[in-house]
Amino acid sequence: MAGSPSGKTGQKLMGGGSTVVSVDAPEGPDRRLCGKKRRWQLTVFVLCWLSYVMFYFTRKPLAVTKAVLEKDLKLSTDWLGRLDTAWLTAYALGQFVSGPMSDTMGPKVVLLTGMSGSVICCLCFTAIPHVASLTFFWFVNGLCHACGFPAIMKCLHSWFGPAERGA
Repeated sequence: MAGSPSGKTGQKLMGGGSTVVSVDAPEGPDRRLCGKKRRWQLTVFVLCWLSYVMFYFTRKPLAVTKAVLEKDLKLSTDWLGRLDTAWLTAYALGQFVSGPMSDTMGPKVVLLTGMSGSVICCLCFTAIPHVASLTFFWFVNGLCHACGFPAIMKCLHSWFGPAERGA
């Protein structure tokens, strides 16, 4: 075995009385600890993945409602383009800030704040049909989205070592 100095799992070394146990197959309490860690890693991975999916769902309403906004609010394609530009600009600017925010405030706080803010912005976006408010809320939504990916990666980094990340 590569995990044991002698090459064999469970073999006694040089008459010292100690037994080498493979790192790959822990025994006793270590086996339970390893299993718990794996379950927590799976839980954290699934929750991070679901968080990113939820961010994606609060990113798509503009694309779905463009035709309705153009018809009902008489928005030109220029204004619809400005809404897209507002979101993308805020997202790009927020990427510079959200990484350090995750380091100082903690990734869970930043992730929860970003997700909550994005939901609130989407609700306000649908409730207040005025061009200036649409632009403002969609800009803030972009800032909230910028908090997502860096915070999720920080959470995953805490639970998975370099070998488990493929580094």
